[in-house]
Amino acid sequence: GYKLSNSTHCEDIDECQVWGTCSQSCLNFEGSYKCECYQGYTKDLTNPNKCRVSEGGNPELMFANVVDIRKLQLNGDSSVSRDMALVAAETRSATALDYAHKLGLVFWSDVNDHRIYRTKMGDPVSKVPIITQDIDRADGLAVDWVHETLYWTSSGKNKIEVSRLDGSDRKTLFRGEAGGKPRAIVVVPSIGWLYWSDWGMKPRIERLGMDGTHREIIVRTGSGIEWPNGLAVDQIGLRLFWVDAKLHQISSSNLDGSDRRIIMDNAEFLLRPFSISVFEDNVFWSDWEKRAIFKASKFNGSDLVKLTPEQWGEKPNVIQVYHSHRQMESLNFCGDFNGYCSHLCLPAPQFHGDGAWALSLASKNSLDSSQMHVKSLRRKRSMAKSGSSVNHAEKLSGFPQFVGPKKYSCACPDGLQLEGDFQCYLDGKPVNPVSIPFANAVNGIKVQPEDEDGDDEDGVVDRIPDSNLLKPDYLASSSMSGTGEQVVAGVSGSTIAWIVCLVVLVTMALCSLAFVAVYEFILRPKHGIEINNPAYMVNRESVSIEQSSDGSPTLVRKSYKGEHSLETLQPLNRASNEIV
Repeated sequence: GYKLSNSTHCEDIDECQVWGTCSQSCLNFEGSYKCECYQGYTKDLTNPNKCRVSEGGNPELMFANVVDIRKLQLNGDSSVSRDMALVAAETRSATALDYAHKLGLVFWSDVNDHRIYRTKMGDPVSKVPIITQDIDRADGLAVDWVHETLYWTSSGKNKIEVSRLDGSDRKTLFRGEAGGKPRAIVVVPSIGWLYWSDWGMKPRIERLGMDGTHREIIVRTGSGIEWPNGLAVDQIGLRLFWVDAKLHQISSSNLDGSDRRIIMDNAEFLLRPFSISVFEDNVFWSDWEKRAIFKASKFNGSDLVKLTPEQWGEKPNVIQVYHSHRQMESLNFCGDFNGYCSHLCLPAPQFHGDGAWALSLASKNSLDSSQMHVKSLRRKRSMAKSGSSVNHAEKLSGFPQFVGPKKYSCACPDGLQLEGDFQCYLDGKPVNPVSIPFANAVNGIKVQPEDEDGDDEDGVVDRIPDSNLLKPDYLASSSMSGTGEQVVAGVSGSTIAWIVCLVVLVTMALCSLAFVAVYEFILRPKHGIEINNPAYMVNRESVSIEQSSDGSPTLVRKSYKGEHSLETLQPLNRASNEIV
């Protein structure tokens, strides 16, 4: 539309400057605007300004329910089906929750067991503990689905840790100051940042590179934040959402903390919110006091709906909307070979104009330029993936382009030291991990169940990571598993190479000797004729009539063995010429 300016002329109104005008991308025209949807979404038939997911099926709402983990089916209009399905059974106090959609894995923490578990979606009975030691109140948990790592908070120990999805290569990423209590945690792998809420003595929201660098407070103490519990990232809109249990609010900001907004302020339905999740145009949250799960518009808190039954009576903890579009495909900074890191390869934080991502975050004041740029990137990614008629350079241009070289960092498990850029050392010797407990069957590795006696002496499966197959000079020593145990490793690649070469040489020598012996005594031709050779032992016989010394006819029979003959003389009957 237009607005009157200086009472003299009409000026175009940029509707795209109004947050929430469009669900996703907004194009402003003279006197008008147009909303568009990203790939995988389509316009709502009842409201062309809204986008609905068009692939991957209907989303589901998964939540930790203390004694189990369940999920609700969300319909296309984000209403909810009353049927609940079991995700994990017989948990003692399931709290934090996340998933790796592509792998079909669900992860959760149990604050009573002081463990982190995983299971396969669709198998609520089987569960595998992946972190079993030195963990105290893991209230928050986040999966990096791109680089396949797991992050979690520990309120009791005031730290954030990371490991592989099977619990191996466990590392302390961050230790807070005294009085801190980190709770919720989320990651944005496409730009290498993680975010967490702290509800301790100085409540705040912070962010940290996923490699443990560049710590930054983005929502400070005293700036209208009291008890930040749940935290969520809108991966489409690139915004942060959180619930405050003391202020009874849902708030949002850009990923750098700018453009902060209060979405909803309602003490009745935000009595004691604990967790929050975002999908499409809605926010979902759990409330301990209400013992219920709600949803509302992520733009202004309108269209509030209670999703759980009236007399439900359960106490939901962390909730997550389960859908593939909440874990979009993104560039893996570490590549196919783990960044050539001996252990962990962690994405580094990306900055606009300072070594990083093509999309501006700090100056993302409007939706038309930045979000349309994201759409362009996704279109090119889709073309590159489908093999459409684009050349190699065009395929590469479909991914985030970097100005600086820092895309990831190699990191070592606790107890090891990184020397150089890629290799972890222990006592001055390079370490090459070959043992991983609780290995993941999804990755083709045998899963070892927990011992029945509960002593955690689970089996260990030896494996050399694929990324190390290209490295010629690793000396294996030991590695720290996710359970805190020390895992003895095998022989280094260079030593194995020497052993293989030695075995090959010895084998070749033995084969040569054997061939000479066979040739000398069996196959080699002899000088002269060997009488005993069966080839020359063929019996031959000839018969002739010759005249004897007295003039009478005599039959002469000659038998041959080889070149020798034996003569047998027998007289003949003259009348009949028969032998007498």
